[in-house]
Amino acid sequence: MTVIFQAGPGGGTEPNQAMTQPTMAEVAKATGVSKNTVSLALRGSPRVSEETRRRIAKTAQAMGYRLNPTVAHLMAQLRQNRSPGFHATLAMINAHEAADAFTAHPTIPRYVHGCRERARQLGYQLDEFWLHEPEMPLGRWQSIFRARNIRGIVILGLMQHNRLPARLSPLWDEFPSVVTGARTRDPALSFACSDQHALALEAFEKAIELGYRRPALLLDGVIDALIEGRFTAGFLTGQSRLLPAAQRTQPFYEVAAARNDRAVFAEW
Repeated sequence: MTVIFQAGPGGGTEPNQAMTQPTMAEVAKATGVSKNTVSLALRGSPRVSEETRRRIAKTAQAMGYRLNPTVAHLMAQLRQNRSPGFHATLAMINAHEAADAFTAHPTIPRYVHGCRERARQLGYQLDEFWLHEPEMPLGRWQSIFRARNIRGIVILGLMQHNRLPARLSPLWDEFPSVVTGARTRDPALSFACSDQHALALEAFEKAIELGYRRPALLLDGVIDALIEGRFTAGFLTGQSRLLPAAQRTQPFYEVAAARNDRAVFAEW
């Protein structure tokens, strides 16, 4: 039994038997299950059958057992924030031409942060590499990965093209690999990226909703080509659905040139 102590007349503590209540262990013993099962059942977990949940709840009520709301809240937080044990080491490869893209690029650091955070939550360690490291032949990559017992590869930072060096093809064959941010064609690896078509379409629809009459798309053509025109496709879909032909505009792709010569943009 759990005994709750209250302050006595002299400022000390003494047991108040009227405030005793059964423990979870006693409820478990009375119902013939484990303490963990009692805990799950009283929290309504689907991991315990409905029949067992009802039986445990009925027994707990008859015995006068009550969950301590403060302890229950604390345990819920602990379960939510519990860090998993170490699972494996993964390689996180910077495929951008700049060696410092993981920290200095306008957008790539967001992908890096997301990968690191998710890896931490799932118990993975990420070792960072630069794809264009000089004097790194295939054999060197393989020996490093094997020595570190790396179990998979995450590739980030493709911004100029969607191809990886052909000389490293055996690396992608030996280690499970995934690309994030852009889809590769050579080789065709698994990939995870945002839905650029849906993003562009939703942005266009929102602009119309806000009262803009001729929303336009300004986008670096290299980026749109890298993602196979999905930003353009979403934008054009929005135009075809919501604007008459006379009000539609062509996307502007010469962003890099316009930075150096405003006349390029003015002509558009």
